[in-house]
Amino acid sequence: MTGTGSGAVAARTWPVRGARHAVVFGIAAAGSLALVLAGSTAVSAAAPYEVPSHRTVEQVLPKDLSAGPSFRVAQVASYGYLNHYIVNSDFGTFQVTGNYGLRKLVTEIAVIRQLRKVSSSRAYAQALGKAVEQPIEFGKRLFDEPVEALSGIPRGIGQLFGNIGSAVSSSRDPSQDSQMKEALQVSAWKRDYCRKFACDAYSSNKVLQDELNRVGWASAVGGLTFSMATTAISGPVSMAISQARLSQQLNDLLAAEPPPRLRIINRDKLAAIGVAPALAEKFLDSPAFTPRHDTVIVAALEQLNGAAGRDRFLEFALGAKDEVSANFLQNTADLLRSYHAKVSPIRQIDVPDGVVVALAANGRALIPFPLDYGIWTEKAETRVKALIAQYRAQGFRGGFDLWLTGSLSPRARKELAALGLETKDGKALAKLAELR
Repeated sequence: MTGTGSGAVAARTWPVRGARHAVVFGIAAAGSLALVLAGSTAVSAAAPYEVPSHRTVEQVLPKDLSAGPSFRVAQVASYGYLNHYIVNSDFGTFQVTGNYGLRKLVTEIAVIRQLRKVSSSRAYAQALGKAVEQPIEFGKRLFDEPVEALSGIPRGIGQLFGNIGSAVSSSRDPSQDSQMKEALQVSAWKRDYCRKFACDAYSSNKVLQDELNRVGWASAVGGLTFSMATTAISGPVSMAISQARLSQQLNDLLAAEPPPRLRIINRDKLAAIGVAPALAEKFLDSPAFTPRHDTVIVAALEQLNGAAGRDRFLEFALGAKDEVSANFLQNTADLLRSYHAKVSPIRQIDVPDGVVVALAANGRALIPFPLDYGIWTEKAETRVKALIAQYRAQGFRGGFDLWLTGSLSPRARKELAALGLETKDGKALAKLAELR
């Protein structure tokens, strides 16, 4: 199923965003964060510790993520604390880092498959014919170069519509006004479509953006009805942070508001929780985060009512350099929100040596860590012991809770328990979510 289309690796149209840089973020910007549990390939085989070993796709993934309609995971390798996947599909070969990223890609492949069906339909052809008759240069460019004309790649769409929106009050000719209206219609259609099918309107997946833009243009300008473009999608459609985990209100916000408006909303929320304006602007300006990342992270921090140190989390987030680290931080914020809502209110957030630690009202300390798979290494032992010693020296006598989105090796789980850390992996957290 290796593809030769616009998503093929050979064409380098959608290379993994930050696969190698994720390790740089972990070691440099996050104070050896990637090595806390996942370890390093530099561990000596003679030491009484675990070393990274090859794991097959079947060992790493459940069946619904290893293969499905139009895709198959061909290879898996470990980059620090996250897995790196090569995925063959009917639409090209993709590279993606992290289980979160893989689930997101599987969703996107299902959506691409559906959009391809729509674009091969008679209704689409008729709508396209009407659309190309419109005397609007932007529309022609959107058809010829859909991603370049209207992109959801991080910050690209925000900058595009920020520029368009800021020019509304300036002197413009009628054709420019028509271009702005058309662009906003397509953007709104994409956000609404992605709300329905749990995809990300700001995804860096160029193939997805191509299809969303083409069908979106036929719908917004050519009259293709929304119902024709949103027939049922078969196969797994499940983002790591899905509609089930995002509140309906947040989903509606992401669908209803364009990026400039989301920025204003997020800025106001950060101001309300005491974040300095300069820090808020730096965070919202970061090219590593899409408007979706910003909105999910800010919503999570907002829900930590009364927690001190939320500005420290944002300062830490400024170290993100790519989409992989942005996803990591988004999932970290979501773990903080979940603990606050389901276990005990968070009272203070700190980031000692690049590890997020939250003190809770129940007297315990939460370490939220969205890794895929952790093993026990010498560096892991040294790092965990140093963190515990640091808190004990400061007078903290409570226990430590380690929350993960993935899993640990049996050895790692045993050693962490011996050091007094109570761990909950992704499966345990899923059960907790179902019970409450």
